Amino acid sequence: MPTAETTVRAAVTSDADRLNDLAGLFTPALRTTNTDFEANFRTLLQNSSWYLAVATVQDALIGYIAAQDYGRGLRGSFSVGRIHDLFVAPGSRRSGTGRALVESAFAWAR
Repeated sequence: MPTAETTVRAAVTSDADRLNDLAGLFTPALRTTNTDFEANFRTLLQNSSWYLAVATVQDALIGYIAAQDYGRGLRGSFSVGRIHDLFVAPGSRRSGTGRALVESAFAWAR
């Protein structure tokens, strides 16, 4: 279980730089400039089919999740969703933070 100080919340535009730092740890080869990252991040935040959440301890960003609702399929009345990214900083792993992020995405999907 995450520590009492861990908070999972919807991402906001002011998270862009710190989120880009975490994303850079996740995939260093794909590191983008803050300007490019922030433009894409803002686009996703404004799109209701995307869910972006962050985990914080005090003011430090320690993890994030990005999920997308693809909507209804041809054969069903249910939506299809996908978790695109789930990342917890190495020093914060095995604390339940990843589980809390996934549970927040499940709650959003419901």
